[in-house]
Amino acid sequence: MKNEEPLKKTTADEIIDRAELLHRVSGDHELMKEVLTAYLETCPAVRAELRRAIAGGDPKHVQRAAHTIKGMVGQLGARTASKRL
Repeated sequence: MKNEEPLKKTTADEIIDRAELLHRVSGDHELMKEVLTAYLETCPAVRAELRRAIAGGDPKHVQRAAHTIKGMVGQLGARTASKRL
């Protein structure tokens, strides 16, 4: 694990940099909602894939799923979460 600091309880505002996300979508609030919705719809399946890969001892799929999640949170402007992955 990269960072051994204990995880603290955080709010969505502390996790997602709204200004960064809004910048990434050129100030389009509707597109920002679509990006967030896509993340919320996609993330559970990717997390389930990661769990299956871990349980099955499949390092190749663990790496792929973890990389996918890291990219997804990075696109949200969630730099703190992305750095922890």
